[in-house]
Amino acid sequence: MLISQSIRIIMSFKRIFLLLNLFFLSFSCSNNENKSFVDRKNIIKKSIVVGDDKFDGPEKFMYYHAAIKHGDIDISKPSIHDQYKPGYKEIELKKALKNLNRNNFSNLSRSQDISFSTYAKDNAVFIERGPYNVAGRTRGLIVDSGDPSGNTWIAGSVGGGLWKTTDEGVTWSSITRDMDNIAISWIAQSDSNPNIIYVGTGESWVGSLGDIDGAGVYKSIDGGDSWTNISPRDSEGYVDPKFTNISRIIVDPNNSDVVVISTDGSSQTGSRIYKSTDGGLNWNERYHTQTTTIQQIIQSPSDFNIQYAALNGTGVLRSIDGGSSWSNPGGIGLASTIAYDNENGILNDGGGGTFGRLELAVSHQNPDILYAGIDGNSASYVRVSYDGGTTWNLLKNDDNTDDDWLMSIGWYANTLTLNPFNDSIVYYGSQDAAKARVLPDAGTSFSGNTTKVTLDNTTSHMNLVNIWGGSAISPDETEWSNNSESPQFDDIEIRFGPGKKQKAYRFSVPDGSTSGVTHNNYS
Repeated sequence: MLISQSIRIIMSFKRIFLLLNLFFLSFSCSNNENKSFVDRKNIIKKSIVVGDDKFDGPEKFMYYHAAIKHGDIDISKPSIHDQYKPGYKEIELKKALKNLNRNNFSNLSRSQDISFSTYAKDNAVFIERGPYNVAGRTRGLIVDSGDPSGNTWIAGSVGGGLWKTTDEGVTWSSITRDMDNIAISWIAQSDSNPNIIYVGTGESWVGSLGDIDGAGVYKSIDGGDSWTNISPRDSEGYVDPKFTNISRIIVDPNNSDVVVISTDGSSQTGSRIYKSTDGGLNWNERYHTQTTTIQQIIQSPSDFNIQYAALNGTGVLRSIDGGSSWSNPGGIGLASTIAYDNENGILNDGGGGTFGRLELAVSHQNPDILYAGIDGNSASYVRVSYDGGTTWNLLKNDDNTDDDWLMSIGWYANTLTLNPFNDSIVYYGSQDAAKARVLPDAGTSFSGNTTKVTLDNTTSHMNLVNIWGGSAISPDETEWSNNSESPQFDDIEIRFGPGKKQKAYRFSVPDGSTSGVTHNNYS
């Protein structure tokens, strides 16, 4: 009985003790909750102040995270962290692939295929979550000259690598599975050997945009099935920083080993033009600027030796020796004789004497005919030069108005090209695309050169009718006597296509005219 009573007393004390604990715990939590509520209510929010700048709200959150990454509250100071070197992904990828064969880096047995595990592919489920209002960008695109049908295209995304289609864009497949940098900026293919393809990486040459840096130049010798980085390396094996971003690549159509590129490294390394004559084994610097960015190089379709370069906010350079040397054709926009707003300058008739990005297009017939799409500080301009960039003509609408076709994003979205068969038809675009025909009015000069026509290998699909031009018709003066009978002086007509509907262009001059008719009298 005594033992039993003692047990009851002990159990009662335990119950009382537990109830007291619960009471005190509840009271303590209640006090903590009230205290926490009071603290939150009376919190004093502090701004981030750096110099004269003050950050609150969402921008405070963004600046806080930027400062953490930077390593200092003032992100205008040099970061305490080192920058990743160009080409670091390639080096780290090789290390990772090498470590796959080591037991302490992999749970797979040596009998398994450890190059590409299928675990994630078989088991992971991905659901598209957006965002749906952010468009991708493709800066590089070629129609594979190795496919006579024209159905094979290769496109380069600035953040998604290279993609290939063999059915005119119906289906696409990735061809850069083994490429470590997928920020494709440009693609160039050799006409003499379609299996040789060069690819540039990095889009930061555009400027003022958080783009993906590149890792130099890649080359394929098998039509895009495999790729090798052919950029110069530093002593540690990283890509030369001067090759970080490649803005353009051009290849000699008659020699796949001759390559010219424009690069943009950083504010410390500047922007350069390089040339290789051995397929990228060695690169020779041909031009260097520390003050601006070379955003484009382009060759004349009819003569690879004639090349042009567009320098942001500066002007146009010209090469007449295949990119080996560069000079200013007329001092336009560069430190020479013709100022920005000179009557022959690249920004005559407006723009306040400043401009940003230039895009150039060269005639397929005459390497001296050059168009420029110019992002002015207050408008957009299309200009044409008929003398290789020495002087420029401003093109306006036929009602003498201007189109601000680049709008506010000409620094980023600016494209220009010419009709390959007609130098007077120009296509230009930014957010929208437009087509224009250059009219022979007082605002446009005329070269006045006589077009020379030869009949070699053309008789099956081309006839010359009612041609007058004397010995100027071709280098071989006998073609005049051999191919004309009783020539008339009032019409010129060219017909194309046997067995097809006639396509003809007829140019008439005033009755009774002989030689010396000016171009504005043709109708």
